[in-house]
Amino acid sequence: MEMCQVIPLNSRRLSVISAGPSGVHIQGPSSMQLAVRTRFVCLADCMPACRYIWTLGDHTVRGSAIDVTVVQPLKTVSLKCEAQNTVTRKSGTVLKTVFLGDHSLATRAEERSSLLLCGLIVSAGILI
Repeated sequence: MEMCQVIPLNSRRLSVISAGPSGVHIQGPSSMQLAVRTRFVCLADCMPACRYIWTLGDHTVRGSAIDVTVVQPLKTVSLKCEAQNTVTRKSGTVLKTVFLGDHSLATRAEERSSLLLCGLIVSAGILI
């Protein structure tokens, strides 16, 4: 925990306590179904409240929660969330791999190609 002192113009001292982020984690299921929207929430202990940045592939989305819909068969989806303390600029990152419920579709697709691009719809309207 860090403490910053702010001295207003009227010379009264005001202490602002800042801490975190700590305990960064992604809340949500470990598997998804094809074409079914699934919500994930990034949480952290942070004072003041953290801001959150999600990374899915080459795209970033701001906010503590995202809704993800897989629109192409694949084996896994990788989620990354970064929690940032807006005062101290410290950050913590967590990764989560989510499996698709129908592994047979992903296996057949892998047989046709060594690289299967993932199609995702995220709540911010980004199609990956």
